Amino acid sequence: MTAITKLQISNEKMAWDVLENALKGGYDDKAISLSLDSWAEIHLHYDGGKYNSSVPTGVMQSFLDLQKAINRAAAALIYNEFNALRLTSEDRRQFELVVTVSGGSSNYNVDLAKIFNALIVKAADKMSGKELVILIIALVALCASTVAWKDYLAMLSDQSKVELSLNLSKEETKRSQILKDALKAEPKLGEMREDLRESQHQFLRSAVGAKSIEVQGINISGADAVDLAQTQPERSKDLHYKESFRILAVDTTNKELVKVKIRGVKKEFTAFFKDESFDEKQLTLLKNKLMSREPVHLVVNATMLRDKIKTAEILSVNEIEK
Repeated sequence: MTAITKLQISNEKMAWDVLENALKGGYDDKAISLSLDSWAEIHLHYDGGKYNSSVPTGVMQSFLDLQKAINRAAAALIYNEFNALRLTSEDRRQFELVVTVSGGSSNYNVDLAKIFNALIVKAADKMSGKELVILIIALVALCASTVAWKDYLAMLSDQSKVELSLNLSKEETKRSQILKDALKAEPKLGEMREDLRESQHQFLRSAVGAKSIEVQGINISGADAVDLAQTQPERSKDLHYKESFRILAVDTTNKELVKVKIRGVKKEFTAFFKDESFDEKQLTLLKNKLMSREPVHLVVNATMLRDKIKTAEILSVNEIEK
């Protein structure tokens, strides 16, 4: 019987440590039992008159958008499709957000642990233990970490004229890089991040009339939040290539995530594939085409942002039909 490595994530620091370890290969070929304690939470506080005795519709919409993002992420992990319609009524019940309101309707809190523990149970048999650790913990970080919020606000600040003080501590800088590494390792996380940013944007819009809004410990004036919300966040485009490419270089430094530089018609970029996803025939074909410089037929999923390929995954390699 295969030994099971039990990972009960009791606090945020442990979550980041476990995610970093997974990205470095610490849980390769291991069966994982993963669970989260109640540290995974979203906290919001609005300071302003209308938030002291009522729940504005803008705030309601923010949580509805967050629910939509979580449902799409759950569908992707369980059914391998970003389509919330795939969820059963039981799925929806288990993944339903429960928002606790206090302080005269100015404080909002969401405990994510129950939702993500239910998702772990549903998705565990759909992927390896390592994939489960990376996808779940990184998704929680995208939902609820201060680092993810600071990265998003910094992007909006760069695109607008709003200046924010968002200095990252040494530990936050490290965590930001860990999250970037997770996004590279698991391309699904990129789409999940885009969905979650829609809800983040709505939280900023909902600050109309507020003196200030505090989210995950970050305080922003109501005026700055509304100005930032005027900036439309850039969204990546999903691309799907089924065509011939030439193999320019292969980087096998990371044995699990092989990088391949490829050139097609009017495009050149670096893609990756997971070594275990290819059979020996495909691997041999890829190596032969590198040596011969002859074109090969590739199926590639990619994302583009600002006219540049940001991530690309090779799904299959085949000879070109003559």
